[in-house]
Amino acid sequence: MQCPRLFFYKTILGLRTPPSEATLRGTLAHYAFERIFDHPVGERGVDTALGYVDAAWKVVVDPLCERANVAPDSFESRLRDAEERYRESHTPGSPGEKRLLEEAESARALVPDDRLEGFLETARSVVRGWYSMENPEKFTPAERELYVRAEVGPATVHGFIDRFDAIPGACGTAHHYVSDYKGLALDTPLATPSGWTTMGRVKVGDLVIGTAGRPVRVTEKTPEQRLECFELVFDDHSRVTADAVHLWEVVAPVPGVYSTAEVSAMAQEANVYLPGCEPVRFDVANLAMPAREAGRLLGSREILSPFTPEYRTLLAVSRSSQEHRLELLTGLLEVSAPRFPDGVEVADEAVRDLVSEILVLAGLPVRAWVRDNGAFRTPLTLTEIERRASESDTIALRRLTSIRPTRSVTTACIGVDSPDHLYLAGRGLVPTHNTGKKPSPRFTDEAFFQLEVYALALAESRAVSTRQLRLIYTNEARKDGVLTRDVTPEILEKTREKIISVWDGIALADRAWHDANLRGDEAALEKAWVTKKQPLCDWCHFGPKHTNVCSAWNPSLAGMLPEEQELRLTSRPGGHVVDESASD
Repeated sequence: MQCPRLFFYKTILGLRTPPSEATLRGTLAHYAFERIFDHPVGERGVDTALGYVDAAWKVVVDPLCERANVAPDSFESRLRDAEERYRESHTPGSPGEKRLLEEAESARALVPDDRLEGFLETARSVVRGWYSMENPEKFTPAERELYVRAEVGPATVHGFIDRFDAIPGACGTAHHYVSDYKGLALDTPLATPSGWTTMGRVKVGDLVIGTAGRPVRVTEKTPEQRLECFELVFDDHSRVTADAVHLWEVVAPVPGVYSTAEVSAMAQEANVYLPGCEPVRFDVANLAMPAREAGRLLGSREILSPFTPEYRTLLAVSRSSQEHRLELLTGLLEVSAPRFPDGVEVADEAVRDLVSEILVLAGLPVRAWVRDNGAFRTPLTLTEIERRASESDTIALRRLTSIRPTRSVTTACIGVDSPDHLYLAGRGLVPTHNTGKKPSPRFTDEAFFQLEVYALALAESRAVSTRQLRLIYTNEARKDGVLTRDVTPEILEKTREKIISVWDGIALADRAWHDANLRGDEAALEKAWVTKKQPLCDWCHFGPKHTNVCSAWNPSLAGMLPEEQELRLTSRPGGHVVDESASD
């Protein structure tokens, strides 16, 4: 697991965290997934489930509505009856009422009225995706949103199982299944054969550009979401904003597919390289004038009108053949040489931006532009152009120069039909991976581990043997979006060992650190195990910039045994985290 303490706080202590836009969307969809089974077989169609999405929003933002104000037998009344979300169901000022009102306030802040309909539509898309994968007319779960709690060695684990199925076997015994329902900024530019579009505007069926330099078709698009985000800057000065779970193909230092959050952690230890891309290859365009002649005119240091032939040629070359691009750059080099022997020079910002785009499309390095004496200059050599023309020059890797948390923005992602699952994003044409999909094997193991904890809890608390775990990725909207893992005694024993190891490891490490600190034993402090601090801690709810209750950061909690931390951190009704040391 990425952070044992995070697992300790969420699964062992059962601490809750505030909602994000993504978790709020999941909440609305979960209501539909849960309540659709209240209807008899034959009345569980997708339109019925979609009716719960809008009703769920009303319940979330107005959890204590008077019963008389809700239409009987409506989707809303069904939800409120099941969830006890009426004012008459709660004592004024009670902990339960306070928690519901806090959650309602958070939801209204996350989704203002002017964005509500778009947000609800993304939740509806999740519900539609589920119906393309499963048919609720054909089964009825044994339990929904099942709370489990069990003692595992010295630890107590908590959690909610989305769906618990009991299917009769051939010998009359039930087989039990545990199921769990499970991006790039919308203004991220995407290159297409006809010009630029954005992640927000692109749709299924459109063409974008793959790493082989050829158009690839968009086969799917995830719902919009709002998660923690990072800004990635590369050695060619291109920038991309992506959410923490977006996936990237990494070539070095350790090849594989990693989330943005993992790339951030990796970049703290070593240089991170992404694959380069082949020159983008479009059909030959009709030009207003020869490309080489247009290049010479572009380097004349005159501010160009968009209506001139050379400017129109520049625009056309950006979506023409590789030969046309290299001819234009050669002409630009020739006329720039007397003033700037080491590269190209242009006078117009618009021309500068288009030349940068042509360099990227041609697979040539894009270096920083420098303003000098009223002109814009960037290094380029004729040798580089000749190598690219002969295709003897290798495609350079893309090096990540910085990655840092940035403000959260609405993101989405697409799937494409390229063999490597990669497409080019941003003005710098950065290769990036399909996401909003099933996770990589590493993420799959993390996701299944949570279900393995649930299976162990069922065995310990109810003597129920789980046959299979199922991860249902509703964004997949197809049958192979369901991942399964059979449960064996060996898996349960390893899960037990890991839980106890986390508890004992944190307990022993914290106590050893505390004792060494009291003794002033610097050598022991150096050897003591502590949680590794990293930039990802900045957006963790338990980290220093939020509640600051992680004992790795909060000195008042350092040295406490886990049961002492549990008493300190779980004293607030509703399970929300609180550090009482602030009032000591």
